[in-house]
Amino acid sequence: MSQKIFQASAAPKPFCSPDLIGDADRLKEACGEHCRVEIIGHTLQVNIITDHQDAECAKAALQRRLDQAQLSDNWELLPGWTWIPASSDKRQCCNLL
Repeated sequence: MSQKIFQASAAPKPFCSPDLIGDADRLKEACGEHCRVEIIGHTLQVNIITDHQDAECAKAALQRRLDQAQLSDNWELLPGWTWIPASSDKRQCCNLL
């Protein structure tokens, strides 16, 4: 099975004012040293390399990482997500699954 990159975004929950840079660092640490977390606007965009074809599995793995980084109180996953063909440069992403 070929690997793909699952790309998802998390947004601050209503009435929360999270520390964008600090929370991005915490999520990156929870995902591993090769995780790619970007701040775009007021959202965190995360790329995950996975060989699972099920978006629900990938979203569940990302939610576990949000919980592990203790970010679930202030952040929620947005409904939209994207599959991207995995590139040969996998250092930008992390294997969560």
